[in-house]
Amino acid sequence: MKKYFLLLVLIVLTSFLNTKAANLSNFYVTPSTADFKISVSETSPKNVTAGFTIQRTYWSYGWEYLDWTVTLVLNEPSQETALSAPIHITHYDFNGATSLSKTLSATIPQGKLSGVVSLKYQYKVYNGSGTPTGVTNTEYSSRVYELTLPNQGNVDLNNANIFAVVGSELRRIDNNTGAYITVGGAVWPNTNVMTSLDGFLYIIQAGNIHRVNKSTGSYNIVTNNFPNSEGIAALDGELYIVQNNDLHRMNKDNGAYTVISSSWNGTEAMTALDGYIYIIQNGYLHKVNKNGSYSILGGQIWNGTNAMTNLDGYLYIVQNGYLHKVDKDSGTYSILGSQVWTGTSGAAAYNGSLYIVQNQRIHKVDKDTGSFAILGNPVWSGTAAVTSL
Repeated sequence: MKKYFLLLVLIVLTSFLNTKAANLSNFYVTPSTADFKISVSETSPKNVTAGFTIQRTYWSYGWEYLDWTVTLVLNEPSQETALSAPIHITHYDFNGATSLSKTLSATIPQGKLSGVVSLKYQYKVYNGSGTPTGVTNTEYSSRVYELTLPNQGNVDLNNANIFAVVGSELRRIDNNTGAYITVGGAVWPNTNVMTSLDGFLYIIQAGNIHRVNKSTGSYNIVTNNFPNSEGIAALDGELYIVQNNDLHRMNKDNGAYTVISSSWNGTEAMTALDGYIYIIQNGYLHKVNKNGSYSILGGQIWNGTNAMTNLDGYLYIVQNGYLHKVDKDSGTYSILGSQVWTGTSGAAAYNGSLYIVQNQRIHKVDKDTGSFAILGNPVWSGTAAVTSL
């Protein structure tokens, strides 16, 4: 019993010595939508106003002491940007009241087109008697606002044959404008690879192979035995998948498969063309037949490959910032254009053109010259897989 009493005293004493009861009870940004989104533009900055309320508590020494520094910030995957000047708030600003409401003006810079906006507050911690402890903590508002671009425009479904998994969304993309619609729900985070076969998309995610309706996004799971898949391609009515060092040939309907060869760890890209599977692995380009035997085309020159697709009897490989047009039998190649493709995250081909996703943009690329047009808005950050159907 004595032990429990001492433990209780220790818990109470610790909370008394290191206390912060004040909290952010309200936070909003205007202008914004009801679903907490802020519309931004490629061509100009965006001015916003943020409002917030701090609620404090009455302690034994009186109203809680505070020393906060508050800033509106934009958080991107690898960067935090201050959007406002910081404001300093102390208990004196409350004038004896329980709560305090403030607004601040902020600007989202031109070129900032994705990420989430939140309120960042750094505060000094006081103990239960109102004495500073020397500790400063940082927290962020639980509510965040997502940056979005205006409506992407109308999609002509008769000319929407490019598909991409972006973040958790499956998008169907207009071949000519880059406008897109989201197909189905946001159910595709952590997608590994994707291909198409016989009018369906096949997406590997969380170890499951999904057969997906291209119009509705509805799907059924063909099999669930494929975590850590590195590549997928479709050939002559069957799926070919590299996973856990093995190349599998799979029935598209029931998921039954045969391992046809091994030693495929490190696969970087995969496509199918004219009766063969082409796999880039450990810097080599392999031409693989349907029983798993293969020949190597050329030397170990393909390390750092970002994407591979095929069109009109040629392979197209994006590697080290260059787009290569590659002979499917010899591996000889020509470079199309200049080194402009650093950061490529996916490629597909349809109706005589290449489509390459790079640095938040989707490009429609000439298959012979490498010249390109940028389609639509820069909304392709987080692209995990691209295919055509």
